[in-house]
Amino acid sequence: MQSKGKRLLIKWIAVGFVIAVVLGVSYYFLDTYTIKTVYVEGNIHYTEDEIKEMVMEGAMGNNSLFLSMKYKNKGVENIPFVD
Repeated sequence: MQSKGKRLLIKWIAVGFVIAVVLGVSYYFLDTYTIKTVYVEGNIHYTEDEIKEMVMEGAMGNNSLFLSMKYKNKGVENIPFVD
């Protein structure tokens, strides 16, 4: 039988490993899918920066995976002249 201290140490190592994997995967997705360049075309009612602020709002607004999930089944709403 293993001692109680050894089992506790193994559990802590496992928890640490899981946390490290979650942090690594999170960093990968945040770094890899960051939007670096945005082009706005065909607009005369708003400036390019205003449209960026409207569409890419929130803490994860510069992440392409987040934005694709956010606008998957709907368009940008409550903004006149934006389709």
